[in-house]
Amino acid sequence: QTREQMPLKFIDKVEIFGGPSLSFNRGNMFVENYKGDYANENFIENKRLIKIGYSFGAGFYHPISNWLDINARVLWEVKGSKSELDVPLNPVNDDRRLNIESTYTYRYATVNLAPVAYVGKNRKWSISLGVYYSFLKDVKGYEVTKYFEIDYSTNPFTTTDVVMEDNFIGRKIRGFRDDGGVNSISFIPGTKSFKNNDYGVMVGLSYSLR
Repeated sequence: QTREQMPLKFIDKVEIFGGPSLSFNRGNMFVENYKGDYANENFIENKRLIKIGYSFGAGFYHPISNWLDINARVLWEVKGSKSELDVPLNPVNDDRRLNIESTYTYRYATVNLAPVAYVGKNRKWSISLGVYYSFLKDVKGYEVTKYFEIDYSTNPFTTTDVVMEDNFIGRKIRGFRDDGGVNSISFIPGTKSFKNNDYGVMVGLSYSLR
């Protein structure tokens, strides 16, 4: 018995899914590619890196006709941003650099709603175009700071990489002097510096192997 011969059900299909995802982020100078020139030929460079995340959830298909369904999904999504900030350690007569790699992890509860149109006699291909709405649950930050420490006990003096790690819930924002050095660090706890809601349009193209 083909689908055309079967009566339409309220829910035709239920799906459970999960898998990895990649985050590409744009925004202010702390989460995108950025390079600025400062006094004494110093510069600040911030490289935007790819952040790996994941999502999992359940979906339901409500048939409208033999070639059109409505797909509703409820997801738990882990997204984020990752960047590498390169600044002068001590800009006055000093060529050493300070490197700060920041990773932010955003956890969202998301609802998707999209019509799914099937193409072809065998319904192998499908096209979807819909909307999503996400609510931010929490934000966690992780930073690895690398800088150079001078060892005055040796002759000649040597420099050693020193690594500091910091986990926090919220966000850090840095200020810079005219010569490019860091002169302030502000910490905003929790989700206060992020938008609580995310929404947009999603487009999908799929092929069934069945």
